[in-house]
Amino acid sequence: GKLDESGYHLEQAFKLMPEAPVVANNLAWHLVYQDPPEIDRAMKLISLVIDKHPNVPAYIDTRGHVYLKMKEWRKAIDDFEISLRQFANEPSVHAGLAEAYENLQMTELATRHRAISEKLEEEQKSQKMVFTISRERQEAERKKIEAKGISDFQKIISETINPNLL
Repeated sequence: GKLDESGYHLEQAFKLMPEAPVVANNLAWHLVYQDPPEIDRAMKLISLVIDKHPNVPAYIDTRGHVYLKMKEWRKAIDDFEISLRQFANEPSVHAGLAEAYENLQMTELATRHRAISEKLEEEQKSQKMVFTISRERQEAERKKIEAKGISDFQKIISETINPNLL
């Protein structure tokens, strides 16, 4: 479905702009999480990006996810710790750290990062719900105003129409 469609568009964008680091980063991320994953290709892409842009946490974060899939736990942790500087409120970073620490039998750290990830996910769900409720209230208010306008129009028309006009 959507994952296949996004993969197609990312591949097309990469063909048009192979030097665009954001495109290569997003394609690498997609390659890691598609089914089946293309881990080696993802690592090649993100490595080229990081060679040219070594201090961008978003790119380092993507490489961390590639390392997770490669089961390179310590390298994944190193990258996620760097990406935390910019993405401390991103659940996937903490989930990645939890997975890596878990696989290294560092249970306390794994538990801590899993709890942070879950808390952040719940906060994001809550914010989404607040937004949805706000949007629905605005739509209800819009419909109320529209209905009032229609009612006023019908009242004016009914008051001005008389048998002589018909």
